[in-house]
Formats: sequence, structure tokens, C-alpha cells
Amino acid sequence: MTADEVLAIKEMVEAAQYRHVPTGRLAILAQRLGRVFASPATWYKLVRERAWRRPRARVHPAKPKDGVRARMPDELWHVDTTVIRLLDGTKVFLHAVIDNFSRRILAWRVTDSFAVATTVAILRGAVQGAVTRDESPTLVADAGVENVNSGVDGLIESGLLCRVLALKDVTFSNSMIEAWWRTLKHQWQGVMARGRAAQRQDCQAPDRSAPSRLLRLPRAALRSAVERAQQATRHPMARLATQMGQMYRPARRSPAGSDHR
Repeated sequence: MTADEVLAIKEMVEAAQYRHVPTGRLAILAQRLGRVFASPATWYKLVRERAWRRPRARVHPAKPKDGVRARMPDELWHVDTTVIRLLDGTKVFLHAVIDNFSRRILAWRVTDSFAVATTVAILRGAVQGAVTRDESPTLVADAGVENVNSGVDGLIESGLLCRVLALKDVTFSNSMIEAWWRTLKHQWQGVMARGRAAQRQDCQAPDRSAPSRLLRLPRAALRSAVERAQQATRHPMARLATQMGQMYRPARRSPAGSDHR
């Protein structure tokens, strides 16, 4: 390969007008244009050995690293809904409104089912407890059905709130309350893990009638306390049955071949 062909390959590889063309397709394009007749493997080899850099331009604008920040309380609110799974396998829906400036939960509610009326209720509660009433707070929400419905639209039309949709009306997201959800669920996972461990410990305990706090204490030091707790927490009918069993204990069978006559 001549020096002119290598120079032509370099010019096409580093040309900004061909930055969207892959290197393999660029070799075929060069053959069609009649500039260089070389295989794509030769192009890849020259680019690798001579450390040529393909021009790259960011097509999408850079996303903001920092979210939106309010300058005073009740300027920006964030509302969202999340699902929390409980120890018994059921799930509940948690609705909450958080203030951007103070990071304070203004209103929240837990329901067994997903209902759009819950969002309207917590927004009304947050408006009633607002610190500043000079201007209507701006509500940042996603485009979910719980945030875009006739009930919330009524609050917007009455002038109590101003709503903007994250990543639609504005460039930033509803990440503040979503980050709070992650923190809450991370702590709840620890509670669930401790709850499951306690359940397993109770199942493996020798006597579930004693309090679990006594079962976790040293048995040798608190043996009398455990026994007293077992006697105090045991049902009276159970104690009566134990006594009756001791009184009317069946006679032991005699060994085979023995004669008691």
C-alpha cells in the first residue's frame, strides 16, 4: 500500500463528515468513490496501529447533573406513589408530597389499593398546611394517571397549585422524592430482614410461650426468669391439663414374660 493510499485512509477516518459511518462501511465507501481499494481488515489494522481517532460528537445534549433547587419553602413540591411489600406478602401503596427546599414530607397516606383520589387528598392536606400562601406552589410530578386526572386538574384550575410534568414540561426529573423512596425501601428491607430472622428464631425456639426477649438472653443466667415467664404466660387450662396428666399417668407396662399375679 502506497503512502498516498494510507494518507487517503487517514483523511477519511478522521473526517467529520464520515463520523456516522462505521470503519468497515467506510472501506466500502472508499472503493465506491475510487479513492482506496483495501479490505476493511486493512482499515481496522491501520486505525489500531497508528492510533487514529474517529471524530465523535454528542448527538443528545448533556443531562443536568444537579436537580432543580428551590429558594424558599413551598416553592416546589414533588409528589409520587410507590409500592411497599410487607412481611406477610401483601403490598400497600404509599403516596407522599415532599418539599424541595426543606426535604420535609408535607402529607402522606398509605392505602391497600391504588386510587387516584388519594393523590388529591394528600395535595389538599399539603395546601392546608403550607407555610407561605403568597404564591401557589409548583407541583413537580410524572405523567402517571395518579397525577394527571380530573381531581388534580381541579386543584390546578382553582389556583391552589401549578403543575409541571418532569421530563416533559421541564428537563429535570422527579428524582428528589424517588431518592427518598429508595432510602425508605432500603431501611424497610432491613426491617423485613430482621422480622424474618425473628420469625425463624421464634419457630426454632424450644418453647414459644416464653417471651422472645427472654429467649434471646443467656439461658444459664436467667433460667428461673424464663421458667417464671413460661408459667405466667401459659394458659390456665394448659397448666390444669399438665397437672391432670401427672395425676393420672398411665401405669408402666411390665416387661414381656414377667408375671405380676
